[in-house]
Amino acid sequence: MAIYHLSVQIIKRSEGRSAVAAAAYRSGTCLTSEWDGKTYDYIRKEWVEYSEILLPEYAPQSFKDRQNLWNAVEMAEKSANAQLAREFEIALPLELSLEEQINLAREFVQKNCVDKGMCADIAIHNPPVRNGKGRPLDKNGERTNDPNQMTFQNPHAHVMVTMRPLSVSGKWESKYEKSYLCRRGNEEYSFPASSIGQAEAEGWRKQYRYYFGKRTIWLTAEAAAKKNLKRVDKQPKIKNIPNSTTANWNSIETLGTWRKSWEEMCNKYLQENGITIRLDHRSYADQGIDRIPGVHMGPQAYYMEKKGEQTELGRLNEEIMENNRFLEETQKVLDQMMAKEKEQLKKTALHLESLRDRYIISAYQETLYSASLAAEGSSIQEQIASANANARAIEQTMKVITSLMDTIELKHKELSTCSLFMKKKRESIKQEIIQAEKELSEVKKSLAELEEKKTALQEQKSMDQEVMKEKRKRVQYLKKMQTQQYKEFYRLVGECREQKGKLREILWTGRAGRDQLVEKRLRDYYKEDFRNEILEEVKKNAPDVPKETSSDIDRIRSRKR
Repeated sequence: MAIYHLSVQIIKRSEGRSAVAAAAYRSGTCLTSEWDGKTYDYIRKEWVEYSEILLPEYAPQSFKDRQNLWNAVEMAEKSANAQLAREFEIALPLELSLEEQINLAREFVQKNCVDKGMCADIAIHNPPVRNGKGRPLDKNGERTNDPNQMTFQNPHAHVMVTMRPLSVSGKWESKYEKSYLCRRGNEEYSFPASSIGQAEAEGWRKQYRYYFGKRTIWLTAEAAAKKNLKRVDKQPKIKNIPNSTTANWNSIETLGTWRKSWEEMCNKYLQENGITIRLDHRSYADQGIDRIPGVHMGPQAYYMEKKGEQTELGRLNEEIMENNRFLEETQKVLDQMMAKEKEQLKKTALHLESLRDRYIISAYQETLYSASLAAEGSSIQEQIASANANARAIEQTMKVITSLMDTIELKHKELSTCSLFMKKKRESIKQEIIQAEKELSEVKKSLAELEEKKTALQEQKSMDQEVMKEKRKRVQYLKKMQTQQYKEFYRLVGECREQKGKLREILWTGRAGRDQLVEKRLRDYYKEDFRNEILEEVKKNAPDVPKETSSDIDRIRSRKR
């Protein structure tokens, strides 16, 4: 089924990445980088369905060649921490044909990127469904090597676009423009290098650093001369102002525009092809859906899962899926009860109870996750202590290895100077060398084990930190859900202010049964991990229709959650 997914990342040189390498991998081609002299050969890469380069009208036609385009990008960036390219990863609707998917991707990229001045490199991939060991599966979940029997459910596009705008002459523009911070009287203003001459004619002056006692200050040359101060250097006070085009491309607002545009284009293509499914670029929270988003696995966890090794992130994703099913089933029960009720006040009461139930469930889960995070924080500290101990052991082992190697070297020298007629001594030295080499071999083996343990500890620490990060995000998401449920509850209570007493009576009539239902669902879901004391504490803080006056309702509604 079609899903909405559009993510954007930056390919950075500081992370050891190459735009040429990324382009070669995504397009399944062989490209050579002029920046590092390496050749990146991915001709054997499978499941690349389509690739194409789209250019703005004033781009050099040589950029139609993928190697020329991305080498031009690499060579235009001189710094070691340069941002080389922006990459979109977009899920294509499974219900569309390959031709329709290509047209959809091209239309989106043309409208949102190429028409704005970016050069774009599109590659569409559609790998088969695989098992835990990376083997393709057929529709029955059986392994197969026959492409005609494989199941393909993940068509997606990788779109690499340039970060620098092109001028009308086809040259790369600067990402930033130097601007001089000038002073005139008590005013300070920045002027781009292109207009500094005009600014100086109007009385504005560049500022430089001058020694002022033990510190330095920024002054104009005229002001410094009056105080007889010495200039620190010849560098004026400047700031780099982002190119207006790149600033727009990098803005949060533009990302929102891209996400909305992809939703609209997908829905247009789905509608034109008679498909009733519609996509929504908004988060579950913004759509008013009580569903927790899955976590991003990351490459390390992904490949471990691919090899059949279960990871904590994978387990967390499975738990979230189960959790969402639990929330959806609960909501279905509530909706069925709502549908049977015709009287408006009773409908409102059911809606309020629904909000309260969902608040209790999300607050219960948030409390458990918070407790889990606290425990895992201690575990991380234990891992750090273990890693430090392992590092000290490696250091000691290295010293032992150095000492043994020195001993062996000395014994070899001693043997070389020992007379051939001193057979017993020579034999004794040889035995000492053999023993030292044996010890050295054992110590090196220990070192290899320590290094292996170091790698494992580092990987485990990285994974655990990623899990904690995702759990923190989940706690924040659950808190956000509670806040929304809390506010909606008291908004509805405020609308029924005149019938507050009757509403409270309706609520409390069925409250015991509702609480038993929520408790049963939580007990069934968490089983032996269920904590009744947490549930009771959460219920105390859950929203409710108070006995107080309407002014007190307003006070409760304004409470910070």
